[in-house]
Amino acid sequence: MANLAEDEFYFENGLLVLTELFHLRRGACCGSGCRHCPYHHQKVPPERRADLAPPRPYFAALLVLLLLALLGPAQADSIELFVRNRPFEGPVRTVGSELYAPLDDLLRALGCSWEQDEAAISIRLGGNGSNPRLVESLPIFFEGRQIDPRGGMVQGRLYVSVSELARAVNSDYRLNRQLGTADFYAPTAPPGASTAGRPVVKAGGQGSRVELLRVSFALASDVARPDLQSLRGYALIKNGGPTVEGVTVTVEVLDGAGTVVGRYGEKVGRLEAGQTLSVQLPTWLNFNRAEGVKPRVEVLHLRAQ
Repeated sequence: MANLAEDEFYFENGLLVLTELFHLRRGACCGSGCRHCPYHHQKVPPERRADLAPPRPYFAALLVLLLLALLGPAQADSIELFVRNRPFEGPVRTVGSELYAPLDDLLRALGCSWEQDEAAISIRLGGNGSNPRLVESLPIFFEGRQIDPRGGMVQGRLYVSVSELARAVNSDYRLNRQLGTADFYAPTAPPGASTAGRPVVKAGGQGSRVELLRVSFALASDVARPDLQSLRGYALIKNGGPTVEGVTVTVEVLDGAGTVVGRYGEKVGRLEAGQTLSVQLPTWLNFNRAEGVKPRVEVLHLRAQ
């Protein structure tokens, strides 16, 4: 047992049994039908999977489920959730300092698409998925990478932690209890990532003929929230090469000290050969009242085939 930690196994009737922690640290289902598989026996053949006992849920997920169930119907909360700088229209529940919301409502607000089969939920930035209502707790994959936003099933819907989902998809989440707001900015695929086997490249970089021609922003008092400043703007982009897909304009908002105080993006999708496009970007509200804010803009896309 030299290669196993004490919390990774135990013996039962003389047989070694691997714990849930061992499987979590390994990171994927091995297909052997292990008793404590946390991945819903994803790689086990379907004809064998039906004979296996249901995998045991995480203790943390059980605790969250219990707390959410005790809350009953969603109540109005002092924290107002914004997704992509827009008020979130789905139900929100609070457990301690965490906000929880239905995963499908969050994905819809983020502009993502998703598919679900008997083994997993697969999420993509943009795209045209079937976007089914998520009524079953399954392993979750974002752009091909498994993620684990804490949560569980409540009244027939899959709820997840908003902050954990933001962390899992490399997005920005900011909770300001003084202002009573929480902001979840749109996730963006980082340069060098891969989607469906195709690398993501930055406009103007190697492998890209897309140009960021002009960026224009204005900072002024917001019409709906005069007490806050809003940053509005657009980007002008041009494709000087063949048609590209997965085009996303990403924005990082910096304060006067160069610290990132906001991060969001706008999905463009397909950019035809020779096409020039003006992209209106989401309005960013300066909830943290940062000083000297300015945007930094990049354009990402899938490498042309």
